Amino acid sequence: MRSSTRASAIPKAAADSASRPTGTLSLLVRRFLRNRLSLAGLMILAVWIAVALLAPVLAPHDPSDVNLEVRLLPPGPGGWLGTDYYGRDIASRIFYGARYDLLISLFAVGVALLSGAPIGVIAGYRGGRVDNLIMRVIDVIMAFPALVLAMALASVLGPGLEKAILALAIVGMAGYARLARASTLSTREEVYVEAARALGAADASVLWRHILPNIISPLVIRGTLGMGFTVLLAASLSFIGLGAQPPTPEWGAMINEGHNQLITGSWWVSTFPGLAIMSLVLGFNLLGDGIRDVIDPRLHTV
Repeated sequence: MRSSTRASAIPKAAADSASRPTGTLSLLVRRFLRNRLSLAGLMILAVWIAVALLAPVLAPHDPSDVNLEVRLLPPGPGGWLGTDYYGRDIASRIFYGARYDLLISLFAVGVALLSGAPIGVIAGYRGGRVDNLIMRVIDVIMAFPALVLAMALASVLGPGLEKAILALAIVGMAGYARLARASTLSTREEVYVEAARALGAADASVLWRHILPNIISPLVIRGTLGMGFTVLLAASLSFIGLGAQPPTPEWGAMINEGHNQLITGSWWVSTFPGLAIMSLVLGFNLLGDGIRDVIDPRLHTV
């Protein structure tokens, strides 16, 4: 009788163990769905992604069409959001501009994360002179304000969208490296890491199987929040002429082209691109805060 009970308990325990990851995932999903602000951020981003994908369908005009006969028209039947100094439809340019700003944030943050995180992991895991050398370089980079450093790098690299993305990636790389190093320093002292070393596991195996999976969460949170900040930096570079160049319908460049019209009363030329930037940054920030609230165990009581 005991043996049959014990035998039946083994499959049950195995089933519980197998279902644990699924249960954890469902718990995280439920926490996320209960957070209204994070859902609002997700909806904002979903709307802008849909706008970017469907821009050719949604845009009433070609974003580069110049028609001086209808320039500086206010919002109305002649244009949903009005026209700019060259008679280009502002709504169409905002729809197409969503593609540029989303891609800038995605590529800049992606390159910064994929290059900075491994550097930080190596510094934290190896320690010693390697750690000291890497951290001194990171300290120098982070000693400058992000916008000032981005402007300096963009000035050296030259104006252009691709060069602006590279400059933003270099600026963001140091932050991800420092975060990855700090997370690695705390994780490498855990019992399971020490046990893996004692069993003779190679450094590459320890990093890949035990350290990287446990430092992903803070990197994902910082990456989501960083995308909103990157949108602001990219718009700032375009505004001062170091990012996207006319006639590219990037939102920061649109504000630069229309800020002179504020004096003449044509407020819509710069206001609507500015509102688009604000909403996209808000969406990234709300989503990042929501992800942090969901996966940070310190914010939940057991």
